[in-house]
Amino acid sequence: MKINATHTLLFRITLILTFLINAELKAQFKYGAKIEVGRMSYLSKTIRGNASTGPNLGRPRLEEGKDGTEINVVNGFRFREVLLVGVGVGYLNYEGAKGYSIYGDIEALTSKKKWAALFGFRAGTSNLKDYKKSGTVEFNTGVNYRPIHQLRLYLKGGVSFAYSSSFTALRLGVGF
Repeated sequence: MKINATHTLLFRITLILTFLINAELKAQFKYGAKIEVGRMSYLSKTIRGNASTGPNLGRPRLEEGKDGTEINVVNGFRFREVLLVGVGVGYLNYEGAKGYSIYGDIEALTSKKKWAALFGFRAGTSNLKDYKKSGTVEFNTGVNYRPIHQLRLYLKGGVSFAYSSSFTALRLGVGF
C-alpha cells in the first residue's frame, strides 16, 4: 500500500474517532482530543559520519536544512483535565518528502486555571516516502489558554529527534 493511501486511511480513521467518540469513563477519566499544526526547523545531524558506508537501504537522514510542516490529531484520555495520555497520527511534509507519523503522546498542564503552563512528550515512528522508517522522540513545553471549560488553545515549542536529525518544533493547537 502506498504511503499516501495508508496516510489517508489512518487520518480518516483518527478524524472519525475524534468527532464520533464521546465515551467517558467513570471517575476522573474523560475522552480528550487535540488537533495541531506545527513547523519543524532543522537544527543539526545527531549522528556524525559517512552515510554512504554499508548497504544502501534508503536515505538514512533528511538532507541538511530540510524544514517540515506537520498536521497532527491525538485521541486519548484526560485525567482531571490536567493530564492527557493518547495516541496520535500526523501528516508530515519536509520540503517535498511527505509521509505520516504514529506516536504516543503525554501532555500535562500545571493547573486547571484559564492560563497554565504545559509540558509534553511524544515517542513513535515516522514514515517518509523514499526514506527508511525512523523513530521519533520529542520534548516540548508551552502555554495553554482555556477560553471556555471544554476548549483549550495552546502554543508549544520544543526539540524533536527523527531521521538522525534534530529539529526545533513549534506547534499551535486546539484541544477538547
